[in-house]
Amino acid sequence: MRKEKKKLRVFRIIGLTFLIIGIIMLINTKSNKNQQIFQIDSSTILTSKITDEQLSEIKNIVVTQNVPIPEELKLKMEKEAQEKAEQERIAKEEQERLQKEAEEKARQEQEKKVAKKKVEVTSRGGTVRTTGTKAEYQAYAKDLCLNTYGWSNYDFECLVKLWERESNWNPNAHNKSSGAHGIPQSLPASKMASEGADYYTNGKTQIRWGLKYIKNRYGSPSKAWQHSQNKGWY
Repeated sequence: MRKEKKKLRVFRIIGLTFLIIGIIMLINTKSNKNQQIFQIDSSTILTSKITDEQLSEIKNIVVTQNVPIPEELKLKMEKEAQEKAEQERIAKEEQERLQKEAEEKARQEQEKKVAKKKVEVTSRGGTVRTTGTKAEYQAYAKDLCLNTYGWSNYDFECLVKLWERESNWNPNAHNKSSGAHGIPQSLPASKMASEGADYYTNGKTQIRWGLKYIKNRYGSPSKAWQHSQNKGWY
């Protein structure tokens, strides 16, 4: 009787041991299954794209099972995020560039339309008629310099040299490269519209605007001329 009880006790211990071993194996199997998504060799990680479904599953396992992400996969995800951000930046810059080009083209077309309306062309020679001579423009500018702005004769002499370099005092002078126009080489030409609708061909309108520009930006023609000598522009 005593021997049978002893055998029964041994059988219970053995059974309990197998039960514990079975539970441990089950837990390990479940854990390994959850981590299988990360069982990717390095070459696959570095050459393959991670789908949205895979990424969602990875995030779910990381949160619920506290499974660490392999370093190769983490670097892969960071690299793809950086590439996406760079592509978006390039696309945005390209869109802005195209928009600026379209705006500049529209502005130039508008100026051409204005020029076509304002500029008179002779039927014989096809040359542009101006509203005055260089001497008349310089006399007009000198009167404004001395009597309206109170500048000196030296300032006027600097103005003569400045606009001689910029346009040779020609109201129809136009820089095809930059779009600067007129005696003061306004950029764009439409800025001079504040002095009159005939700004594109009327030298006196251009002179009034140009003197105001010099006054507001440099204070006097002599300072504008000095800046032009140093920088090549004013």
